Amino acid sequence: MRDRGEAILANREIVKKVEFPQFMSPELMQEWIDRIPRFLSYDLKNPEWRPTPHRVLDLSADGYGIISVKDESVNATGTMKDRPAWELVKLYADYAFGLFLRTSGLTEAKAKDFLATQRIPQCTLITSGNEGTAVAKAFEQYNLPPPKLVVGTTIHTTDEQKIRNLRADVYKIDLSKKISSTMMKLLTENEHGVEITSQSPYFLPNVIFYDWLVHEVFRQKPNDVYVPYGSGRLMENFLTWQSLTLSKGPDDRLGVHPGDANAIQEMVASIQRMNIFGAEPAKKDSQADKLTASFKPFLIFQDRDIRSQVTLRRTGDDTGKFKVREECVTMGYEILKKNGIQAEPSAAAGLALYLQRCDTATKKEKDAMLSRKTLIVNTGKGLDIEPTS
Repeated sequence: MRDRGEAILANREIVKKVEFPQFMSPELMQEWIDRIPRFLSYDLKNPEWRPTPHRVLDLSADGYGIISVKDESVNATGTMKDRPAWELVKLYADYAFGLFLRTSGLTEAKAKDFLATQRIPQCTLITSGNEGTAVAKAFEQYNLPPPKLVVGTTIHTTDEQKIRNLRADVYKIDLSKKISSTMMKLLTENEHGVEITSQSPYFLPNVIFYDWLVHEVFRQKPNDVYVPYGSGRLMENFLTWQSLTLSKGPDDRLGVHPGDANAIQEMVASIQRMNIFGAEPAKKDSQADKLTASFKPFLIFQDRDIRSQVTLRRTGDDTGKFKVREECVTMGYEILKKNGIQAEPSAAAGLALYLQRCDTATKKEKDAMLSRKTLIVNTGKGLDIEPTS
C-alpha cells in the first residue's frame, strides 16, 4: 500500500495553485460572518434554497405518457451541484462564527494574536467537473479559500482546460483505484485541511447535500422518482429522508400543519411508498461519463443498503439501482434537449431509465406505469461537450 501511495505521489501533476492567506485575520473572520447568510430554520417563507421548477412533458405521442421534470439546470452553474457547494460554504460560516465566539471575551490585541495562529482549513474534493466548478464559484463569491480539486488522469482535455480557469488549486491524479482520505490530503498538500469525499459522518452528505431538493420533490407526491446514479449522493439523500420522515414525521419544509394528524399520516405514507429509481449506465465508456467512474469516492449506500431500505418498508417496493442501455441515454438526452431543457447525457440518465422500463414492460405493466405520477430529476448541464454520437 505504501509503495502504491508513493507511486501515486510521484505521478501526481500539480496543475495549478492559487495564493490565499494561510492563517486567519480578524478582517477575514468578520467578512465571512457578515457576508455568508445564516438560516436558522427551515422557513418556507424565507427559504434557504429557492425551489427549482418542475416542467411537464407530454410524451404520449411516443407512448411514454405525461411526466414531470425537476429542472436543476436553472441553478447558478447550471447543475444541482450548487446545492452541496452551498453546504460547504456554510461550513466556513460556522467556522468563522466559532472563532468569533472563541475571541469574544478577549482584548483586540489578544484576539488578533489568537487568530494569527489559526490555520485556515481548505477543502479537498474529487471532481469530474461539475462539483468542482460549483464549489469554486461559490467559494470565490464569498472570498473563501480556493478548493483543492482532484481530477483523474483520464479527464477530457476540454473539461480540464475549463477547470484550469477556476479559482482553485488543481491536481491530476490516477483515480482508477480507491485512495484513502489521509493519502488524498497528502496528495493535495492539505494535511491541515478537510477531505470532503470521505465518508465522515460530520458532513452528513447523505442528509444535507440535497435535502431541499428532496423536500421539493416530496411536496409534489410523485409515485416514482428517477435520478442519475453516479456517486450515489442524490439517491442516498432521497432514501435517508424517506427513513427520517417515517421515524420523525414530516419536516417543516413539507408544509404540513403539525396539528393536522390526517395530513401528517397522508404525507408520511406517500413518501414511504415512493419508488426511487437510480440509473447507472450499462456501458463503461458511456457518454454519460459523470456516472461511470471506477472509483466512487462519495458512495455510502451500497446495493445491500438499498435493498435493506426496501425490506424495512422505508421506501417503495420497486426502489433500486438499475443499469440503463446507451441508446436510452441518447434518447433521454435528445428528449430533454428537444424540449428546451439544458442537460448533459449524464443528467438524462433518470429519464433514460424510465424510457427503458416502458419499452421492456408488458402492456399491462406499461399501462400501470403510465397511470402513475412520474418525476424525473434533470441534474443539469455542466462542463460536458456535446456528445459525438
